Amino acid sequence: TALADGSDVPQIYDWLAQSLVRSRRLAEARAILEEAVGKWPSDPRFTWPLATVYAVQGEGPEALTTLDRYLTARPDDREALQHGVEWIYRAHASRRILRGEAEDLRLARAYADAYTKADGPQSALVQRWVEFLEHEPR
Repeated sequence: TALADGSDVPQIYDWLAQSLVRSRRLAEARAILEEAVGKWPSDPRFTWPLATVYAVQGEGPEALTTLDRYLTARPDDREALQHGVEWIYRAHASRRILRGEAEDLRLARAYADAYTKADGPQSALVQRWVEFLEHEPR
């Protein structure tokens, strides 16, 4: 109902999406977030949660594309950088390639380097994920 009168108010989309994510109604949250990203493509309030919803729903390539968009606005977000490496690691550990083996490794290294430079507290774990990707059987 709020969207009928407030479809031009980003805060309403933000509140609604947060509520839907908290209640684990991810398909509905995804629809709201996708609409919000369509209206406000560079607003990180929508790109980060949308990337997370995509990842949870197993949409790895979409998660990385949306994460890249988010990191353009917030390049030092340690949590997002850590999750980016983790998503790539988990996909490869499950024998799934997201963008191509070389591109996935390049992205994981870039995210890990930025995470380490931002003094990420889990740098050792993030580095282990990258090492797995560097040495996984092809």
